[in-house]
Amino acid sequence: MGNMAMAQGFDWHRINIAVDASTQLTATSVLQLGSGVLANRPNRSVSLAVNYRLWQHWEVGFYANLVGSNAMSSGGQDIGNGQSLQWIFVTNGYEVGWGVTAQFHIIPYRFRHEMGIDMTLRLGFDFGEAEADNFWGGVRYTYSLSRHVALSASFDLGSFYFGRTYNRLIDPDWHLDLNTRFSFGVQVEL
Repeated sequence: MGNMAMAQGFDWHRINIAVDASTQLTATSVLQLGSGVLANRPNRSVSLAVNYRLWQHWEVGFYANLVGSNAMSSGGQDIGNGQSLQWIFVTNGYEVGWGVTAQFHIIPYRFRHEMGIDMTLRLGFDFGEAEADNFWGGVRYTYSLSRHVALSASFDLGSFYFGRTYNRLIDPDWHLDLNTRFSFGVQVEL
């Protein structure tokens, strides 16, 4: 009787809350970005996501991301002898963006605890445009520590503001504004 009532009610275990820290993957060693976790670091962000697992493989959700600074413009100057000086103008100021995601899990929902690992294909749309221009996509790997807590690592491809500005600085003729982002986080299943 209890299982029958649970089957007809709302399944709280299908809700996941995820917290991620991310960085855009560029050759930032060339740049002398300031110290700080988010301030002076336009290549970094943190996000909070609430997702709901549909059926066996699909998951949809909302997220909010926080950036501490933005790359506003870039420039360069030839200083002679085959050398040039290049810079990115960064402005500090916290900004919150938000968006939606759709994800496809390789491991079906009913086997999520037995396997302990999962790979997810994901697609997102950033409405707030604090970090990305709109669409981005990627792959997420999840490793379960317990029935309710998992570690995750993601690799995304999209048009991210800092990466786009950096690409234009290095090669002004480059027109493909796709950049990469790596995220690491914790996911909690209710």
